Amino acid sequence: MKKRVIYGVGVGALAIVSIFYLPLWAALGVMLVLTALLMTEFYALFKAADPPFPIFDRFGTACGLALMAVVFFDCLPGWPTPACADLANWERFVIFMSIAVVMIRQFPQKFNTQPIMTIAGTLFGLFYVAYLLTFILRLAMDFDPAVTLRSPLGPGGRFLVLFLIVTVKMSDVGALFVGCRYGKNKLFPRISPKKTWEGLFGGVLVGMASGLGIYLFMGQAEGAWWVRQFGGVSLNILDILFLGFLLTVLGAVGDLVESLIKRAVDVKDSGKIIPGLGGLLDVFDSLLYAAPVLYFYVRAFAC
Repeated sequence: MKKRVIYGVGVGALAIVSIFYLPLWAALGVMLVLTALLMTEFYALFKAADPPFPIFDRFGTACGLALMAVVFFDCLPGWPTPACADLANWERFVIFMSIAVVMIRQFPQKFNTQPIMTIAGTLFGLFYVAYLLTFILRLAMDFDPAVTLRSPLGPGGRFLVLFLIVTVKMSDVGALFVGCRYGKNKLFPRISPKKTWEGLFGGVLVGMASGLGIYLFMGQAEGAWWVRQFGGVSLNILDILFLGFLLTVLGAVGDLVESLIKRAVDVKDSGKIIPGLGGLLDVFDSLLYAAPVLYFYVRAFAC
């Protein structure tokens, strides 16, 4: 537990420094490395099965990196692209080509007895990891029209990414401590035998309180104290409480989804890159599920 707390604080501090100080060109490098590591861990779960599932892990990772790069430049304000090279269309093109080539690549594999698993597993990694991860990039860049390649994130991006991370990960911490101390009623023992309803409720409350704290600390009052501005994003305290509840619950769902995958291949952790915490996928599983919902909410109600 002690090691888990120490390394968790270290990873959190590194994330905060990156959010506030890294220029966007360096942030792209971080996101590409992160995408490669997460997809490598994900595909390694398929190889850990008995017998291993055949997948095109290198090709799937390459497609994930291409998708992340295209989304980055599509989100970058003022990036010069002619109408024929609209990067939003290139994103769709990358997704289409990934699906098409994975299927065609299956043709010469004479001795593969699980072609459907190869296709499904490869594409699952692309959509579950790379595609969902692009929404963290969208949160960081889509709401600040003045940022450039050399500038760090703007006020909207800083708040949204930090709000997502703090709310969801503090919910994980709250669920761990409350579950260990008071947990009696199992949540879904077939999927994750240690998670409890008490831990879930405790995590939701801690996550909501943490998100509210970030909102009050970072926001600039917009007339009334319960409405605050973050660049081009305007949120009131009811938005924050609702999002705090929603993101913490979705974070728990994301955690359970990864647990379901790991249980299917009989693996405890997705990796060992972070002592006490397991793999990077064990850290990002809850964020991957929550980030798209935060993005769509802000797009619909806060711009």
